Amino acid sequence: MTKLYNSALHAVVLWCALVLTTAETGLVRNSSAVRGAVAPEASRTGNRRLLAVTSTVDSTVVEGRNVTLSCVVPDVTNTTKVKWVGPTVNRVLSINRHAMSRRFFVSGNETEGEFNLLVSSVVQADDGTYDCRAGKTFYASTRLKVLTEAGTPVISGVKWPLVEGARVTLSCRCHGGLPQPSLHWTLGSLQQPSQEVSSSHHDLTITTDLHVTRQHNGAMLSCTADQGQPDLLPPKTASLTMIVLYPPVVSVVIHPQDARVGDDVIVTCVVDSNPPVKITWKRQVQGRNVAMATTGTTAIFLRNVTKRDNGSYICHAKNNIGTSSGSGVIFVKEQV
Repeated sequence: MTKLYNSALHAVVLWCALVLTTAETGLVRNSSAVRGAVAPEASRTGNRRLLAVTSTVDSTVVEGRNVTLSCVVPDVTNTTKVKWVGPTVNRVLSINRHAMSRRFFVSGNETEGEFNLLVSSVVQADDGTYDCRAGKTFYASTRLKVLTEAGTPVISGVKWPLVEGARVTLSCRCHGGLPQPSLHWTLGSLQQPSQEVSSSHHDLTITTDLHVTRQHNGAMLSCTADQGQPDLLPPKTASLTMIVLYPPVVSVVIHPQDARVGDDVIVTCVVDSNPPVKITWKRQVQGRNVAMATTGTTAIFLRNVTKRDNGSYICHAKNNIGTSSGSGVIFVKEQV
């Protein structure tokens, strides 16, 4: 009887393959094909015979998704017990068609010897090595790596808007993630220097220091969390548009510059400011500044100018951050 049993058992061919499935593209990756087959002469380990199984690279799945582990045992008999064991040492997950947990389900064509183990709603504890065992002698192993998605970064540390000249420190915090993400700052299209201030199993926080200028107004400040698995876990970014208040800078432009008697001249006040400014105009005549009736406009239109229009035109701009002035000179020449 013993010889007949050993002969039947040696005829069992075990094929174990890790097949990852998901309803969402990109959340499961199989880094290489995984196959199992009986070697011409199986090597002995203690009282067990180890099948030659090709399973060279880990496969990965994102926590919360479903995974199917496929096991095929050709020529299975009514007396053959097929077990799934793992990832905890000697933890039996299923015996033949009976699963030990509601999260596990055994499926497949029984007449073809298929004992596929579906693991639903994968959790971090499912990470590890799985054995599909036929009887007490044959088994094949494959490894499942479970990744956990990190949270979206959160930027904090300042109250908007900021005023030009301020020096501020901003913080970026990211919760969770396996592998732990790396964080980095970008300002516009350029990477911003950062300092790591705290790191734990669940959280990572970095900061960046800014000397605020008017050029930062409207710029996009971003903090990105990257777990190094772009196919499975795309980087997550938190962004905000910087709002910077600053006093006006004023220049006066005169067109044309070489006006002659009878020409039309435009005097324009060009202002860079945030928030917007209130504009007043003055004209300097014989050393005296005379208010003009064009308050609030950014341009003065002078038609059919004469030499009486000669002089310095002053634009005064004011907002709640500061004031500034600029001037331009008109010198009308006689017609040639």
